[in-house]
Amino acid sequence: MKTRLLFLLFLSCTSLTAQEMSPYEQVSEMAVMDRHQRMRVAQAIQDFGPEANQVKDCWKRIIQMDSLHGAMLMEIHERFGFNRFISKGGQSAHSLWLLVMHQDDAIHIQVALLDVMKSQLGRGNVIIRDLAFLEDRVAVNKNEPQPYGTQTYLDKEKNKYVPFPMREEGLKQRRERMSLKPLRKQLREENKRHKVKF
Repeated sequence: MKTRLLFLLFLSCTSLTAQEMSPYEQVSEMAVMDRHQRMRVAQAIQDFGPEANQVKDCWKRIIQMDSLHGAMLMEIHERFGFNRFISKGGQSAHSLWLLVMHQDDAIHIQVALLDVMKSQLGRGNVIIRDLAFLEDRVAVNKNEPQPYGTQTYLDKEKNKYVPFPMREEGLKQRRERMSLKPLRKQLREENKRHKVKF
């Protein structure tokens, strides 16, 4: 019942009805909303600074949105399975991945998609870079060293983004296998994007 009410709330923000929306369209709509809200918080940080009330308000909306999306993703997973999205590949798979990446309070959803992506690896419909990011995200949320070093946080003392703990041995080779750019270049670009000195 709770999920259904959340679903109806989500539909009020879209131009489609429940009967008209396929699971792919639902995921696409959610991904658009996700990108929009995160662009808003990024712009608010740039305009007002990270501690401004406008930024805090944006984060509150994002937390509410992620909770709503988590409930909807579980319903989609239970009714249709994530496998059909990954098998389809393309934008549908990438949109699902984007949404699941932001479900840090529902790691079981992240693990479910990670398992599906690993099972589909080698069939040509998994973006291996996406797989690396999700595998790292799950590791960080389990308080384990990440294998690829894609997940970062802002170290306020150093005033720059740095990786969460990583498995250092063989890191360069693992990143190359997953089509990831060198770690130092990734960090330089990320800090430049966030206008942090590096």
